[in-house]
Amino acid sequence: ALDLCIVDFKFINPQPQSSLNQKFQPDATVAFLKQQPGQFRIFPLGQLFGDNSYMYHGLQSIGGYYPAKLKIYQTMIDSCLYAGPDPNFPLNMNIVNMLNAKYLLAQGQLPAERFEMVNVDQSKRMLTYRNPNALPRAFFVGQTVIAHNEHEVFQILNSAEFHAERAAVLEKPLAQEIVPPESSYADIREFKSGSIVIKAFTSSAALLVLSEVYYPAGWSAYLDGKATEIFKTNYVLRSVLVPAGEHEVIFKFEPASYRLGWDISNAAWGVTAILILIGCWRTPSLWARMFRKQPSGNIGIAWKEK
Repeated sequence: ALDLCIVDFKFINPQPQSSLNQKFQPDATVAFLKQQPGQFRIFPLGQLFGDNSYMYHGLQSIGGYYPAKLKIYQTMIDSCLYAGPDPNFPLNMNIVNMLNAKYLLAQGQLPAERFEMVNVDQSKRMLTYRNPNALPRAFFVGQTVIAHNEHEVFQILNSAEFHAERAAVLEKPLAQEIVPPESSYADIREFKSGSIVIKAFTSSAALLVLSEVYYPAGWSAYLDGKATEIFKTNYVLRSVLVPAGEHEVIFKFEPASYRLGWDISNAAWGVTAILILIGCWRTPSLWARMFRKQPSGNIGIAWKEK
């Protein structure tokens, strides 16, 4: 209660939903992006990178601000995002593509040979570009490159020879050899904060890369119901080895600390309920006297008896 009054009161300011809707009215750019099908992220360039307003409208961004951001993501942004192999173009498109950034938002023009302008917001002077090479949220690769340390990972990701749609950078070798599949697909059937279900097919054993942050402290993976290893991929993403054929791959967020806390809480509630029932059963006469109607003249005597 003390924490709520002193600390949280400064940050929590409940407002009616109607007032929030008026404050965050979608502009022409947001309206356009919300109409686009499929699952994708946006990449706000320049000063727009730290803007969190897109989250209010359900648009996923590779930017934004969060005080408890993961170190591996920030390190990747600092070391790779603006360290592309082309000196005439600062963005590393390997990073942009593998993060599923389908649309780039800019307040100036981008190279027409790289991106397609698809929307113009005249009021805010905002241009929306489509990235034709953006990779889907889940995709297969048939090659791996092993990096022995962080420096090697960044060297590979920033090189002109690396292509995120073909190969994945791992930190240890796979137990099984993989080859580029002739045909494959990865269809996300369910996407929740704690569960991602993918229906996948590959004509040969390959690596299924999920464009979500690698977080071994809580995430587990299951291939056709059996636990399987999650590999740290391209420094910041995650992947699993999938044999040839059609399979169901499930990622679940189930940290041991959460399960332990859940079990302890339920056990404590159960013990509390049992103790209350025992207390009620052992003192029936006390309950009877407490709730028995007493004459007004005997209030003091009745209270003394209680």
